[in-house]
Amino acid sequence: MIERTAGIPDRWDEEVDLVVVGSGGGAMTGAIVARVHGASVVVLEKTEFVGGTTSISGGGFWIPLNRHMPEVGVEDNREDALAYLRASSGGAGDPENLVALVDNGYKAIECLEDRAGCSFRSWPGSPGGTIDYRPWLPGWRHGGRTLDAGKFPLADLGGSSTTSCRRTRAGRPGWAILPRRTTTSPAVVR
Repeated sequence: MIERTAGIPDRWDEEVDLVVVGSGGGAMTGAIVARVHGASVVVLEKTEFVGGTTSISGGGFWIPLNRHMPEVGVEDNREDALAYLRASSGGAGDPENLVALVDNGYKAIECLEDRAGCSFRSWPGSPGGTIDYRPWLPGWRHGGRTLDAGKFPLADLGGSSTTSCRRTRAGRPGWAILPRRTTTSPAVVR
């Protein structure tokens, strides 16, 4: 037995199908999708902050062709989205990954909304919104491709969520630690 594993039990108090290490946006999305598909999930976070680097970012994510773009008056198409990504990557982006993002990113958002109860909104172009990060490149759009979850009262999460809310690195109330009985939410433990 390796010294550092001495004392680790052979049997655990709880067993799950998926252990997610970290609680950033990617980790939490993976946990939610696994839970939607019926897996039992636990999310492990080593810090006192839930959210990883996502908790200190602006919270937006770039998804072309998303169904919320028309809500802010922006049209999109596959060719322009690919042109923008190719130009943004300066030729260094893996072509298969760029195509996968354009062809499947919006489908992932639809799955999260339709099956996991998440909701997102497009950031408008202006006033006060955001355009694509590099508007001088071919295929850019004046808003709409960047999504976020918007604001909502923590009480809407139900259960003891309002009392078990942790603070993000920025010091604002952020991710809630949801009760296990919810159908789509993984448990978050430290």
